[in-house]
Amino acid sequence: MTSGMITGVAAGSLAMAGGATAAAQPVAAANPVIVVAGFSSPAIGGLPLAARLQANGTKAYYTAASRDSGTGDITVGAQDLGVMVDKVLKETGATKVDLVGLSMGSLTSRYYVKSLGGDAKVDHLVTVAGPNYGTNRANWAKILNCVGLVSCEQMAIGSDFLNDLNAGSDTIGSVKYTTFRSSWDEVVVPIDNAKLKDGATNILLQDQCPLRFVEHQLSALDGTIADGVMDALANKPVQMNCFAI
Repeated sequence: MTSGMITGVAAGSLAMAGGATAAAQPVAAANPVIVVAGFSSPAIGGLPLAARLQANGTKAYYTAASRDSGTGDITVGAQDLGVMVDKVLKETGATKVDLVGLSMGSLTSRYYVKSLGGDAKVDHLVTVAGPNYGTNRANWAKILNCVGLVSCEQMAIGSDFLNDLNAGSDTIGSVKYTTFRSSWDEVVVPIDNAKLKDGATNILLQDQCPLRFVEHQLSALDGTIADGVMDALANKPVQMNCFAI
């Protein structure tokens, strides 16, 4: 499971090139943030959002959701995430981190918090286009044996993995939960399966920005969603900049 940290001028320039407009510059998160990439994505899938966070003054890291470039067992990926969290805490001297899960990275992050002691080390968990209650796209793929990919089977609605993850409360301990979803998501179906219960804040992009078209893959790159994520991590009411690039 590969990982990285955004550092230096080049990273800051990259983030500014795709960042929100200056007029809507959000407040930086107080904690270091780890962005967890999605299914079939190497760690670098979390780089664009991590770069935006870094440009906004947040110490940001990125990692894969699981081994084998995001196609391996989510539970093993969560163990690797725990190792990275400990390294970040040691390096920064922080007492807690924030996690932002992109797509399947949401499940990796949630499993770490719920089952591996992450509730004591995570302040805020944000999911972006996360199949929190599964997706019927994975169910169709499962009929074809998911091409042998464990994580694909785990994302199917009603899978043993999801039944275990979603047993009991969706919100663990004192961790704050925020989810972001888009009506145009063609991967997480039905789209309300991206929501969480039990006190989580659930944000539908089109409730604030009805003309904003963002499908699943673009969720990790979209400036408006990034603007909302920054609000959430700063513990502010989420008011997205609908014109962010």
